[in-house]
Amino acid sequence: MIFSERHIAFTYHGVHTRPFTNSTEVKLFRNSIPEAALRNQLSTLKGLSIKKDGVDGNITLSRKYFFFEDFSISITFDDGYRNNFRAAEIFYEFFGVAPFNVFLTTNLVGSKRSIWTVELALTILQAQFLVRRIEFSGEFFNVACPQERLETFNSIRYRVKEMNAENRKFHCDSIQEQTLPGELERLLFEYPEFQMLNLDEIKQMQSMGVRFQPHGHNHEIFHANQDPDVIRREIVESKEFMENHLNEKCTYFAYPNGDYCDAAISILKENSFSGAYTTNVGIAETLERNYEIPRLTPSSKLRKFKRQLRGKTD
Repeated sequence: MIFSERHIAFTYHGVHTRPFTNSTEVKLFRNSIPEAALRNQLSTLKGLSIKKDGVDGNITLSRKYFFFEDFSISITFDDGYRNNFRAAEIFYEFFGVAPFNVFLTTNLVGSKRSIWTVELALTILQAQFLVRRIEFSGEFFNVACPQERLETFNSIRYRVKEMNAENRKFHCDSIQEQTLPGELERLLFEYPEFQMLNLDEIKQMQSMGVRFQPHGHNHEIFHANQDPDVIRREIVESKEFMENHLNEKCTYFAYPNGDYCDAAISILKENSFSGAYTTNVGIAETLERNYEIPRLTPSSKLRKFKRQLRGKTD
């Protein structure tokens, strides 16, 4: 089956107004876009037509989406941070509706915690440690200065992401235990951009036109090392939450961290999902691989963003 037009899906995570004070904050906010840049992008999109998506199972999720030349364009946000509410307000300001989709980490709705990948980044990059060298999996890593923290973060995070859920939790907890007491709570207060949406905020966003779909229950990653039972729970429990608490029909899924495997695709099919979004860079051309839908990360540089609107991925 071929789309009536080629489709571009943009994936955002968050929006912020924070002036960075050091290199570790730049790293911490690498997936977030400045509010000023988002406004510039929406000014560009405002000149495009917005059409209703009335076809059940269409690749676009929002009830409305954009058209430009021969591309349809949809906007997605991953994870479900509280700052997505601010994004909805900005979209509503421009369009009178917030035509985007949030892929939600359902077990963290209303939580005082954040996604474990964010907590790991906050801890390594910003926490006050009891020691100058932290222990991880029998090795020691320096955290005495910003450059050392960046190097340590880059070394550790990929290794943790490759672990199954049980080992991942053990090692994340081990790193937390090497900080001063209460550090994670302090950091989540200091960086509210990483706090999660609650149910009231989600329902207000729904009234503005935002749609919500599953992104896993605990944001465990779907790779070959992951226990298939964990993958099944992540998919089934997130779907049940969406249907029971948000009254959303679950048709599409976004893989946590963008990773997927054959087991994940099989479980999604068993649970009547029409497709799934990855973080693979590209433009969707056909529905032949609709469980591996690519997306683009929107550039905060307006000139490059305009190139992306024309399907340029370089």
